[in-house]
Amino acid sequence: MSVISTNERTLRNLKKQPTSFGVFVPATEDAVAIGVSIVSCKLSNGELIENTESVIIRDMFKPFADEQDGSIAKSLVSSALGYPTEGETVWTCACGEINSKSNTECIYCHTNKTEVFEKITADNVRQKKEEIQEENRLRKERELAENKAREAKLQEENRILKEKAALRKKKITIVLAITIPIIIAIFAVVISLSV
Repeated sequence: MSVISTNERTLRNLKKQPTSFGVFVPATEDAVAIGVSIVSCKLSNGELIENTESVIIRDMFKPFADEQDGSIAKSLVSSALGYPTEGETVWTCACGEINSKSNTECIYCHTNKTEVFEKITADNVRQKKEEIQEENRLRKERELAENKAREAKLQEENRILKEKAALRKKKITIVLAITIPIIIAIFAVVISLSV
């Protein structure tokens, strides 16, 4: 017998939860394994099996220590809470469920075993993290370049506005420089004619 199982139900979360096999209370808070001896098993056809081999189930599940690693793993396999592990008689899915070695799919999240072990690896998570960091770096560079371009455009617009204002002031000065003497000359002619 490779894992305690009844109708595809297994002991789950050894440290905290009662199970369909009775209540398991670990001797200490840090218990990570239990040994189970099945004295006898009565099958649905009435056959009695005795002296079955003992099974040791270890809580091999290691949740992600880093929140970002957890988010990245969830993008690879939606049920991932930690790295999958494989023991002698059982494998632990990335969701934390303990499965029989023979199960090709997790009995809790129904994710394919091969997919879990291929996708949820430290290398894949690290690689995806590096890709995200590179994407963020490129996005920041793009934003910085866009901000610089926007700033340069604003400076150019301000320069053009200042040039137009200076040109307008120059035109007004020229117009006044021409019209004031003409007005004075006309005024002088009118005064000299009236005298």
